[in-house]
Amino acid sequence: VTATQIAVRNQGETPLGVLRVSATIAFGRVYVAPLLHKVVAQHPGLTGELILSDQLVDLEAQDIDLALRMTRVPPQDAVVRRLTTVQRVVCASPGYLAAHGTPVHPSELTQHQTLSYLMTDDHRWHLADPTGEEFVHTATSRLRFNSVECLVDAALAGLGIAIVPMYLANPLVRAGRLVAVLPEFVSHTQFGSHLYACYTPSRVRIAKVRVMLQALTELLEPVPPWMR
Repeated sequence: VTATQIAVRNQGETPLGVLRVSATIAFGRVYVAPLLHKVVAQHPGLTGELILSDQLVDLEAQDIDLALRMTRVPPQDAVVRRLTTVQRVVCASPGYLAAHGTPVHPSELTQHQTLSYLMTDDHRWHLADPTGEEFVHTATSRLRFNSVECLVDAALAGLGIAIVPMYLANPLVRAGRLVAVLPEFVSHTQFGSHLYACYTPSRVRIAKVRVMLQALTELLEPVPPWMR
């Protein structure tokens, strides 16, 4: 079967060929990998490829059918669908809080070990209170990670307080392994708070993209799994 024949068939109803999906590392491993397996299992003509990276991917150059991005500004040259909201939680282990106390205001964070995520701006935390007033805190820990999963591991190990996406934090908070602190303060990052599906205009009518989008919608609506 030639690439042209697959392209022609993909304009129809049957998903065929390679479905190449990009996602951030932690979200992709926990949620997208199992979903892609399910989609491929349901459609015998599909082969799934999952590209995990916390860096922005080039949809055209890397031949990505569908990219999942947490970004404040979705790409201008892509078709974009907002899938869900991803909030973040300030949290620490029960052991850390028992030893060091629980901050009740961002101004108290200077007395704590606060962990830094290298993908954010200059190791600063931006926390807003219910009135919208923002408090900026510079992370104090000498440990810095470019991996959200390493950040979670450090918090679980009692090494300090971290800002963690809710899709990773909520199950751990429910299990009692992490405790949410400063719950009335909202964390703002350069990534914004929305998860988008992005794809090139040439893929709008392609069946393999449609079935993946449908599966993502069923997974994340009306409430994403980490909020149930």
